[in-house]
Amino acid sequence: AGGIGSEICRALHRDGARLVVHYSTQRGPAQELAAEGSADSVALQADLTSERGPDALWDAATQALGGIDVLVNNAGLWLRSPLANESEWIAGWDANLTLNLRQAAWLTRRAVLDFAEQGGGAIISIASRSALRGDDAEHLAYGVAKAGLQNLMKGVARAYAHRGVMA
Repeated sequence: AGGIGSEICRALHRDGARLVVHYSTQRGPAQELAAEGSADSVALQADLTSERGPDALWDAATQALGGIDVLVNNAGLWLRSPLANESEWIAGWDANLTLNLRQAAWLTRRAVLDFAEQGGGAIISIASRSALRGDDAEHLAYGVAKAGLQNLMKGVARAYAHRGVMA
């Protein structure tokens, strides 16, 4: 957690929320951020670029807190996908769509399944202005991924509001 994620955590701490602070590699700062709030808040590591990363994170978070009421999809990176070099272009698109869309969609799936069963919950996904206006030539895939994330939230809101799931 850093930047926007850290400030989201601090705002939720002020409101008394118990949090799971996700981190990929920076354990110390994530543990410090978790310690700023409730004694029940924890920092959990997960590699959201791996196939099983979202499931592992959701399962560990559910176990740590005894259940989840709110998912904040904030993990993301502004990754290059240069057009001229085919292998870099493919790698950039794959990496952007994996981290910035697919893994958030996977966490959203788990949230919708649990929230619908428990009578409700909320999903907040942090996108980017790139989702609305596109991005520069080196970051086209990033804008596409973030636009997809926005569209996912609109679809979840339409499809699951009647089950108490807010997105």
